[in-house]
Amino acid sequence: AEHRGLEAVKSNQGEMRRLGSVRQQAIDQELEQSTSPGSAKEAPWYHDVGRGMTKILDAATLLQSDHPFLEDDHMFSAFLARGIINDIEGFYSKSSKEFKAVVALGNDVSGYAGIVHGGLTAAIFDEVFGGLLFCLKTKHLSLNPTHYLPSFTVNLQVDYRSRIRAGSTVLCRAWVHRTEGRKIIMKAEMKDGPNGVVYAESQAIFVRP
Repeated sequence: AEHRGLEAVKSNQGEMRRLGSVRQQAIDQELEQSTSPGSAKEAPWYHDVGRGMTKILDAATLLQSDHPFLEDDHMFSAFLARGIINDIEGFYSKSSKEFKAVVALGNDVSGYAGIVHGGLTAAIFDEVFGGLLFCLKTKHLSLNPTHYLPSFTVNLQVDYRSRIRAGSTVLCRAWVHRTEGRKIIMKAEMKDGPNGVVYAESQAIFVRP
């Protein structure tokens, strides 16, 4: 009986190793299929994104040691330096008060293997809301800059719709939903290009002190 028990344990261990190997092969294949393009411009829909908009930022600007509008300890500068994101470009429309960012993600960004961590998705949303707010309070970009003084995130809600594979390039679009006194309520969506799958949607409330 003891011998049969040991054989059963060994058989079970062998099956677990086999299943683990199959799972790892699937993960490796998924990662190979989602190899990061490295540049936002390599997305097939990139040139459709910024039409009629003003380019606000790119990776080179964020990586400058003395860039014009961010401190040197900015998180997305560190993300670029460490390959968490490979590239980012931001565009703004003064007429529609809309900000778009094309973000090429790195490969080492997962929660579940091969799938982008939800915390990074939320961080990208918050960064894009910040980009929109920066444009709204900048005189030559805004129709009413004094209304959008420096504000801070007090609420960030994210609804996750579809998984994002590591190494993907995503389009994040943000716009002003409404204002209420000192509050600015903004919304955003993250997609696989202008007409692609919706990965996530977000709403944020920023408040002027």
